[in-house]
Amino acid sequence: MKEKLTIRESFNLGRGWHLMIFAILAMLVTNAGVNDGLNIALPAITEGSGLDYELCLSMGTVAGFVGVAMMLVIAKFRDRFGGRKLSAALFIIFGLTFYFLFLRATNIVMYALAQCIMVSCGQGCFYLCTGPMQSDWFPKKRGVVNGISTIGANIGTAVLAPLMTFLLTVADYRTSLAAFAAAAILLAVYEYVTLRDNPIEAGMYPDNVSKEVYEAEYKNLSEHDGYVSDWTIPKMLRCKEVWLASVVPGFITLGLLGIITQFVPRNTSLGLSDGVAISAMTVAGLVGIVGSYAIGFIDTKLGTKKACMIYCGIFAVGILFNLLAELDPLRPDWPKLLKARAAQLSALSPADYLRLRADYERANPRWERQLTNLACYLVFRHWHKAVNDDDIYGRAALVCAACTVLYHLSLFQPGEEALLWSRFSREVEHDENNLADLIWALSDPDALP
Repeated sequence: MKEKLTIRESFNLGRGWHLMIFAILAMLVTNAGVNDGLNIALPAITEGSGLDYELCLSMGTVAGFVGVAMMLVIAKFRDRFGGRKLSAALFIIFGLTFYFLFLRATNIVMYALAQCIMVSCGQGCFYLCTGPMQSDWFPKKRGVVNGISTIGANIGTAVLAPLMTFLLTVADYRTSLAAFAAAAILLAVYEYVTLRDNPIEAGMYPDNVSKEVYEAEYKNLSEHDGYVSDWTIPKMLRCKEVWLASVVPGFITLGLLGIITQFVPRNTSLGLSDGVAISAMTVAGLVGIVGSYAIGFIDTKLGTKKACMIYCGIFAVGILFNLLAELDPLRPDWPKLLKARAAQLSALSPADYLRLRADYERANPRWERQLTNLACYLVFRHWHKAVNDDDIYGRAALVCAACTVLYHLSLFQPGEEALLWSRFSREVEHDENNLADLIWALSDPDALP
């Protein structure tokens, strides 16, 4: 494994493909009950049971907090019984909960309990069981393997909405959607039969290398098998790196769940047909499959920190574009431009994104000075007005957001920076309502679309 990782080598996983197949399908089935599937399943459940849709949707927040506490409990069971046994048990519990509580909820307590159990089992299985198993099976391919395993979430985005829509035409939701409960239990059996906690027990050396390579490069890994960490919960809570590694993915997950769980209802409320909204969700999922693998590949090549920075940057720009597109347009082509650029950015792989930036900055060596001038203008024009409303953070965020958005718009229209700035100014600064709405949204993260 001293040679450079290639795309072909990244897929050379041997028996480890059993682990990948389980992780991919497990995430897909989990999302049927707690994320993407709620676009179709929740309206059917609330209609059939008489429960309030908005109240049921809000139970996701309760389930999230319960899931945080349950991670600590599941981690203790994982240390005692191992990832293989525990993940099989968690998915059997998930399947039974999906069938007996989720699909048959007749009151909000049953529905909330179902969400709490499914979120805890699904996330516990993926992050606390298969995640560490991936590190043991592929110590030098962790990044790209994690990228492959998380493809299940993107497949779920692509196929769950149309698949569930079809199933609901076949039979009542309690019967037709029970297929996902059965799939969860079958996956538990598959995982228990085909996997082992250690790759050598399954007849494969780590990273699917030869015996010679293992003897030369991996033998020292066995020395860590008996390692017992001295980290305790109080010690972790005092570590700023732990908080950083938890809070950043947490906020990104909040944004993703807010988008994914209501993707179809939100788009239909804007006038799109059910078919178009579901198709848009499918396209987003298919693009995400490539992105998931690409981020994992870059993780292995460049390191986790750089891969996370690239991912967070693209994610933030997409959110800002969508936020600006929600403002009242003075000219109809402005929101179309923002949505088009957001789609183009989302379709870029991280490598293509870095290449696009490098090409633009090479062609426009004054780009940094231009953005500095823009930031100075925005600071002197807007920040001092915080004396009227005390919204210092919102106005500071406006400066950062404007520079970020205009920089990324310029990537696709080099040489037209002045025109883009003028259009931004007309749509945002010259309309008091739009300016106030944007500052308010940037000062309150919960207001972001």
